[in-house]
Amino acid sequence: MGERGSDDPQMGDVQDPGPVHGILVLGGAQTGKTSLVMSFLALASGSYPSRKNTNIEWKEQAMPEIGKTYELPKGDLRLGCSTMPHPHVVVTDTRSWNFEEEAATKNEPVSSDKVYERERLFPLSPWVGTALKGQAFSHSSILFVIDASAEFLWTNWSQCKAVARLLASLRQQQCTVVVAVTKLLKAREAALRDAAYGIGHGGHAGQDPCSSYEVFVGRYVEKLCVVLQRAASEIGWPFDGFSHLPEGPPFPVPNATMFDVPAWTDPINFQKWQQRKGTPELPNMKYIKVQLEKILLALSPRILTSP
Repeated sequence: MGERGSDDPQMGDVQDPGPVHGILVLGGAQTGKTSLVMSFLALASGSYPSRKNTNIEWKEQAMPEIGKTYELPKGDLRLGCSTMPHPHVVVTDTRSWNFEEEAATKNEPVSSDKVYERERLFPLSPWVGTALKGQAFSHSSILFVIDASAEFLWTNWSQCKAVARLLASLRQQQCTVVVAVTKLLKAREAALRDAAYGIGHGGHAGQDPCSSYEVFVGRYVEKLCVVLQRAASEIGWPFDGFSHLPEGPPFPVPNATMFDVPAWTDPINFQKWQQRKGTPELPNMKYIKVQLEKILLALSPRILTSP
């Protein structure tokens, strides 16, 4: 286990990592990706990191090009029905991703023996490539974060195709890619307010508050999967459904490679959710923990299958 920051044993850059499973977190501004990183640390340690920690304060002031790394506390980490004994997992937060920058990156024809690259190469943005390689270790898993309370991705097709292009470039790098959708609770609360004021929703995903949080989330996530697959086809991805191979499984898929994930935002918010452990209405504390565990499980197949 490498060195950690002196202010908090679960923070800091990894100086001598040895075998490490690196998870790179990407997402636009205000998507909640940093809160999601902190929530992973809270899940592993049982307490939300203090905002007074100097490592976090420094990270918030100036994000380095290679990102800021946080090491999950050493110990057994339960992921669904599996347990990783003493995993060495490092999560790297990054600067805000800009879809205009990604949209400017052009696809290129390529001659390759790799069947999934046979038609086009999707180049990585330079800074994403730098962050992916890291400094002391590389990242084999990518978590891309989408804010459900922001403009719907399917209403801004240039942005949707830019996201698909980024995901395509990462998948061609043989990375494990997972999509996290944040702030769905906030999005549903907005939809409920609109409905209360008599604003019509037309039954559209993300605007119709539905009968429950679960139904609202299911419709939103399913719609987002479909539009990303369509966008992938439009940018020249060679196989249907954003699949790696002909007749292969599609990408993304709800609850497999795309997840709803409420995140804790600070220590006070974390404590408030402690009072909602077994409520019949979702989300509650148990639901948040389960969703975080599912994402780590989806991001860590190589750890779980290693001898």
